[in-house]
Amino acid sequence: MSKLRNLPCRGMPRCRSSFETVRFGYSLLQRGRAGRWNVAETAMQRFVLRGPQEAIEPRLFDRTESFRFLDKAGCLDIASLRLPDSPLGLARVRSTGHEILLEEPDRISVILPWSGTVTSEVDGDVFRTGAHGVLVFDPNRRRTTVQRASPAAPYIADLLTFPKADLQETCRRNDLPLMLNHHLLVPNLPAVGHLRRLISATLTQFEHDPEQHAAVRTLSHVTASLADALTEIAAALAPPTDSSASAGQRRVRLALEVMEALHPEPVSISDICSRLDCSARSLQLAFLEYGLPSPHDVLTHIRLDRARSYLLEGTMNVTQAATEAGFVHMSRFSGLYMRAFGEYPIRTLGSRRSEH
Repeated sequence: MSKLRNLPCRGMPRCRSSFETVRFGYSLLQRGRAGRWNVAETAMQRFVLRGPQEAIEPRLFDRTESFRFLDKAGCLDIASLRLPDSPLGLARVRSTGHEILLEEPDRISVILPWSGTVTSEVDGDVFRTGAHGVLVFDPNRRRTTVQRASPAAPYIADLLTFPKADLQETCRRNDLPLMLNHHLLVPNLPAVGHLRRLISATLTQFEHDPEQHAAVRTLSHVTASLADALTEIAAALAPPTDSSASAGQRRVRLALEVMEALHPEPVSISDICSRLDCSARSLQLAFLEYGLPSPHDVLTHIRLDRARSYLLEGTMNVTQAATEAGFVHMSRFSGLYMRAFGEYPIRTLGSRRSEH
């Protein structure tokens, strides 16, 4: 037992055996015949696998054809959250690096990395993204390789899966086109950022307190919020219906590009408007027209996402991460971070160090 205490990188759980389940039992992410999670007494389950292992499959997708760690001292940690009376599934994956060949015949997978990179090959096409990126996959067969950010920082990503039929029905009810045909890199839309923070805060909350008394009620609210977030994304990806909408959409797109590029700088909304040659009022109305938060709130959310990735990558302390992401006032940053992710930044950083 003692020789297994030291794991190859920070941020990973302590593995006591080659294969073990931690706290919540083995049958994580196993779906019933109706495609819904089998609800148990506790909502969150955890699965830990210590390499070298190739025969045991992590039950994260419908079918795993092969799995291997990228090095002999590999470790995989999956915390899964099952939503009552819902086909939606959430999971947080931490890995020192692995390759998996899988098939998902009827569910869409949304991969939201916080640290490290993920590369997937589908029908000869290769898709790759890292922290802050988003990968969305139609039901398919794919080979995916994840790599950690550094020897001290594991790959960390949140995962959402749901039946494609549900998305089709959502688009039909809202008169929206189904934009996902095979697979795509989703642009950095505010709606995607909202979904990322919602999933992250939910998983973090249940990791800290998996047996909370209000679990069922809380998860019911989460299910409704996720459904709304998916509708927001479908609406944001829909093409404009007229020239005026097209002009407004271009203004929003350009503003988002400027925010992504300049978020580390002391840039204001007035600076962004000057670059776009528009008034603050017209930019505010353009964001409002597309159901987005205010430009100021969107810029703040972009900075929060960056700060969280810096903390999870383990390359900066809290002050450095906040400053690099564009924050000036540390107390305000800490409060905003708590509201967005369900924990203070010092806990994000401290949990990785304690696990090491």
